[in-house]
Amino acid sequence: MVIHKINLDNISSDVLPKGATILHVGLDPNGNPSLWYMFSPAKEQETETRKFVVVFTGKEFDATNKTFIGTFQAGHLICHVFEQSLSSLLSSDNNQS
Repeated sequence: MVIHKINLDNISSDVLPKGATILHVGLDPNGNPSLWYMFSPAKEQETETRKFVVVFTGKEFDATNKTFIGTFQAGHLICHVFEQSLSSLLSSDNNQS
């Protein structure tokens, strides 16, 4: 197994190894909002796009098809990270066609 990190924006779409397990969300040593994940490396690693949404405490948001990942503090802000399900992303793309 190996652990990697990605930086998070308010909405992040990132390519991760297929089946990667989310381990933690928080600030990295440089103070950047980040997400750590674990996967088993392979020579021909399949990948998948995963979408993460950061929501601040007290702000309204659409929780439909989102799974809670974790919470972290950035200064005086409390941030909550959710993963948007891939199936809902695909269906919304098809509805816009």
